Amino acid sequence: MSAAIRSSLGEQWTPVRDFPAPAPDERRLRLQTRQFPRSLRFETKPSSDQRWELRLVPKPLHEYADENAGIKYGAIFGFCQGTDTELLVLIEARDNGDKQAWQYAIAPLSDYPITADLADGSTWKSPDGTINENGKPHFWSFVEKRPKPDFEK
Repeated sequence: MSAAIRSSLGEQWTPVRDFPAPAPDERRLRLQTRQFPRSLRFETKPSSDQRWELRLVPKPLHEYADENAGIKYGAIFGFCQGTDTELLVLIEARDNGDKQAWQYAIAPLSDYPITADLADGSTWKSPDGTINENGKPHFWSFVEKRPKPDFEK
């Protein structure tokens, strides 16, 4: 596993409540990290008449550990709309005094507002973003447009 990722999420880490303590071995730690994001429900509203429930990517996008920083194990999970990742959930088994404890952070990647129903019954809302749509497909600027093959005409 690679070293821990450091970011500006430091003040947003939250203790995981009502969840088993981190397991003593890596195999069970991996199982625990996959269980936690399944208890979360995220949705985004791109417009007043649309609502998207975000889908959990069940395999972590990245796994890491950093014993020097007190992180026994960590994983990053993506929540998507289609194949577009809208949000990341980070979960870490960290040293907490003389024992280990789980903490998590939520990192929105979307311009649209995201809300979550968390496992403890509370609600989370993403900070407001700025939508900069120009009405054109945003991917055409770097994807070469090719003519349709004859059989598609």
